[in-house]
Amino acid sequence: MRADDRDERRVQGAARPARMDGVRGGGMKLGMVGLGRMGANMVARLLQADHQVVAFDRNADRVRELVSQGATGAGSLEELVQELEPPRAIWLMVPAAVVDGTITEKHP
Repeated sequence: MRADDRDERRVQGAARPARMDGVRGGGMKLGMVGLGRMGANMVARLLQADHQVVAFDRNADRVRELVSQGATGAGSLEELVQELEPPRAIWLMVPAAVVDGTITEKHP
């Protein structure tokens, strides 16, 4: 079996994020945690590509900036999770040192 065949089979069986009705190209709805330089730029590009993004950062000013560009703001990780339907796609764009803490904050 070729590597490409294995990758395709794995992708076919994977749960996929919810598609949005009425969005050109069937954009995804996903969450982004961490709106620093990289996270904020990724959210902006996702929004430009007609995806819907629920954004969270501990700095509320960063969230407000992306809400002004079309993102849905979340005031907490709990709120971000509630805004997404299963299966949820949540992207953590935080420093490596805080990844574990961010995950256990939601799932201790």
